[in-house]
Order: sequence, then structure tokens, then C-alpha cells
Amino acid sequence: MSKTTTNNIELNISSKREYTINGDKSKILKLNPNDMGIIARTSDAIAMINELETDYTKLFDEPEKKTSDDIEEKTSDDMPSDEALAQFSTKFKQLDAGIREAVNFLFDYDVCSVCADEGSMFDLQDGEYRYAVIIDTLMPLYADTITEETNKMITKMQKKVEKYVNRDHKRKRTK
Repeated sequence: MSKTTTNNIELNISSKREYTINGDKSKILKLNPNDMGIIARTSDAIAMINELETDYTKLFDEPEKKTSDDIEEKTSDDMPSDEALAQFSTKFKQLDAGIREAVNFLFDYDVCSVCADEGSMFDLQDGEYRYAVIIDTLMPLYADTITEETNKMITKMQKKVEKYVNRDHKRKRTK
């Protein structure tokens, strides 16, 4: 009978950093601002968000616009039915959940639960939807870190390949 031994390899490549939200130590985001995958996820997330925004806008479109001549005092017959309100509520919840899914997908982490608790992603914050504020706040973390890390890599690579680069093109040629 043979014995199998399992060996452990420590692969310390996660660069997750912790960020508190508004100084609240109970609200901690664990993000990897070195995550180059965000570049690929961005276009998919934007497409998802644009589609959901379109559906959200349609949710508030009135089926038929009334002119000022048609407007009379509203009666109970003019009010939406319980069924219509239930359909509206269900559709709104689906759209809100979809936005949460898209934002969480973008950052590869459940940022919405940490940043917004159970609040709607469509809540307005200084004229912007909450989800847009979250994205606009977190994206620079990635952009700055990726730019910084890329510049470090370029500097390292330049030092390593400098001795192999033909420097004749740097000399001034005279006739």
C-alpha cells in the first residue's frame, strides 16, 4: 500500500488591500487594486449597466401622456392597481439586483453590500446614482495602482534590457 504525501506551496500573490468606508471599521472592502482583470470586466459591466439603466428609465415612462385638457382631479379609478404596483416593485427589485451584480462583477468583490448595505443602487447621491458614486470612487484606486505598477515594471525591464539595446541610433552622425 502506497502513501500519498501532500506538500503545501505558499503562493503569496494576492495583493488585496483593505479599505474602510467613511472611517467605519465595520465596513471594510478587500480589493486587489493590481487586478488587471478589471480592464476586461469593465466593458462587460458597462454593457450590463447601460442595459439596466435603459430598463430603469422605461420603468418610469407613462403609457400615455395626458395633455393639460385631459387632466382632471384624480379619482381612485386613476390610481395604479395593486397588481400594477406589485409589478412595478418586482421590476424595480430586479433592476436594483442587476446593478448590484454588475458593480460587484466589475470589482470582483461584493462592494455593494459594504458600501450601501441594503440601500438601493438607484438612490441619488449629489445628483448621481449610488452605484455611479461607488464606481467613480473605486476606479481611481485601480487606475493609480496599475499605472504605478506598470511604471515600476517598465523601469525594471529597461534596466535589464539596456545592455542589449543597440545604441548606435543615439550617436550623432557626421558627414
